[in-house]
Amino acid sequence: MYGWRIGRRWRWCFVGLSILLIASLYLLTSLPALPELAEVHTCPACFGTSLCPAIASGALSLTDIGSVPGLIGALGTKNVFFGSYNSHHVVLKKLGHTWELQGLDRALCVAADLAPDCKIKEAVDYLSDIHSLIMDYVSQSTRDNAGVLSSFHLCPSADNLDVLLSDVMKNSKNVSSDLALIHIWTLLHLNAEPLILQILPAEESWPVPRYHGACGRLVVEEYAGQPLSEFTNAPWPKRAHLAKQLLHAALQFTERHPAFRFYLTDISLDNVAVDAVGNVKFVDLENIIILDKYPSDRVKPATWSSQHVSENYGCSDCFAFSSDDICSHHISDHNFYAVCQELLVGGGNSGGLLAVVPSAALIRQPVLPTLLQQCAHSPGPKGRRMAAAQLVSALEKEASFSYFIQH
Repeated sequence: MYGWRIGRRWRWCFVGLSILLIASLYLLTSLPALPELAEVHTCPACFGTSLCPAIASGALSLTDIGSVPGLIGALGTKNVFFGSYNSHHVVLKKLGHTWELQGLDRALCVAADLAPDCKIKEAVDYLSDIHSLIMDYVSQSTRDNAGVLSSFHLCPSADNLDVLLSDVMKNSKNVSSDLALIHIWTLLHLNAEPLILQILPAEESWPVPRYHGACGRLVVEEYAGQPLSEFTNAPWPKRAHLAKQLLHAALQFTERHPAFRFYLTDISLDNVAVDAVGNVKFVDLENIIILDKYPSDRVKPATWSSQHVSENYGCSDCFAFSSDDICSHHISDHNFYAVCQELLVGGGNSGGLLAVVPSAALIRQPVLPTLLQQCAHSPGPKGRRMAAAQLVSALEKEASFSYFIQH
């Protein structure tokens, strides 16, 4: 009976894999050509044109059937595909569902005071002072009519928006400033991730994928590796090393930029990747709070000088926070809260990277469980940051011990 049940399970696994392979083959063979995916005809209301020559020359292409990332990418539900750019794996994103892209076109027509189904190029011609439109959007549409935060949340004011976007404008040096601003306007209304990837470039050792560029309504990013969720059962030395990187990333996003802080609001084990050499990279930066470190006295909230402590609002397994509270203080421990609760301890029903610590490690570092809980559930304004710093120290000792044992 036992052997029969195992055999039946494997037969069903084989059937399931066969169906998946057939579906994957169908989806891959039915994918549109890259020029069709790019929708260059929507420009200048698009994401950019820097990679259009790469599509024309064949340097950028969709991944063939022999690639595992290609199989996965074909089954994506949000217009995400996998490909090759100069022989490197890349991710190609349209940055939204089809209905979201259609909503972008309607928003463009409305902004130009035209009918919602107007022609895109006609709408762009009617737009005037695109810089002011961008400022107005960032300043006034922090929340939509339903109270939902926009994906690009700059606070406590948008006064220094030009400083924030200066690197994006530098990367657009091959087009006019007006065209670059239209591309920025388009991204702000749909998905600001490409802007973040240029403000915090991987080339400067930020823990994010490299941004290669755009063609029409298609952006190309580095393929960053497997999701962190694949490593929750990895050997302890590997998990300790990844956890140390995550805590360092929390510090980077909070402190490293000279003018702004970046708070992660959509964080999960599937929104962080681990590349081939073991480096962690945050791969979903669509939703982020950007805090201006040096706002004018005119816009500083009364609580600005104090530190903010993120809370779970009575739900121990929830990743809850107040964006208004974060924006009302000059600094927050939110990134440490996000990393410790969602990635290390594990929020909800998911187990985190350090949810299970080996008994041998607990003998060497008996304080680990306490530090993890203090980081996830802060006892005070500086408690979480202090716990995170001590966690890094303990994890470094574990990494050194493991290296000594292995060598």
